[in-house]
Amino acid sequence: MTLRVIFEAEAEAELNEAIAWYDSQTDGVGQSFSSEVRATLAEAAKDHERFPFAGPTTQKIKMLDWPYSIYFTLLENSPVMIVVSVFHGARNPAELRRRLK
Repeated sequence: MTLRVIFEAEAEAELNEAIAWYDSQTDGVGQSFSSEVRATLAEAAKDHERFPFAGPTTQKIKMLDWPYSIYFTLLENSPVMIVVSVFHGARNPAELRRRLK
């Protein structure tokens, strides 16, 4: 079963900030990043069990071509994947720990 993917507000803001930053550096790169995030999440929604846990209920997807990881959790008793964070590897991990579930 494929899960429906939704973003928490903070995760969506992180994604939009990253897209804007990449596009400010080189036109179109932000859209490439966005496409890669969406494709990665679509694959994870089909087979979420292959990703390791980073918290009690939060799983981590390390993006291969970008310095980001995507953190998600599953909504209990529902076919929904909630994106908790689109986190750049150079950021302070204390911020991420606060948000992991």
